[in-house]
Amino acid sequence: MSEQVTFTDIRTTPAMERTGEQWRALAAEAGREAAESFERCDSDGFLSQWASQQMQARYFSMAAIADEGHICERPAVFDLVGNLVSLNDRTNDWGNRYWTISTNEGRKYFSESNASKLKTARANNEKKGYRLGWVMAKVEMTDFDWKFTDEVVSTTTADWYGDLIAAGKEELLD
Repeated sequence: MSEQVTFTDIRTTPAMERTGEQWRALAAEAGREAAESFERCDSDGFLSQWASQQMQARYFSMAAIADEGHICERPAVFDLVGNLVSLNDRTNDWGNRYWTISTNEGRKYFSESNASKLKTARANNEKKGYRLGWVMAKVEMTDFDWKFTDEVVSTTTADWYGDLIAAGKEELLD
């Protein structure tokens, strides 16, 4: 059975050293704060309730990451041979993801295909010289947030669309 966790212990423990249990305790505290705010006010307290609920959800995700040893799956770009090319994805003003790829000639940009059919999307990406895949990467945590590092622990797949096609899927959202 686990030891009793106090909030003093949690707040003084560096974020990267917190356990999943400690993050879940912080999530429970945020949930209690939202409920208390709702009980003591009328509609004027909705913003603090919303903020507490957002922190509760964030703390739960941080608990899951801590339970997995501070690693998490993230998308990546691979060349056609299966070599990791980029982890650097961004989203433009219209919500579309693109990737920056460093080369000897400078920086290149890769926008993944928007085709709904997996075979078409895979072929379009391959015409550009790339495939989408997934890697397990280290995660860095702060007291209130987390972010991916560039440290890759392992490759899950270097051809995600190919794996989906082999599994019988025709569209990404099947």
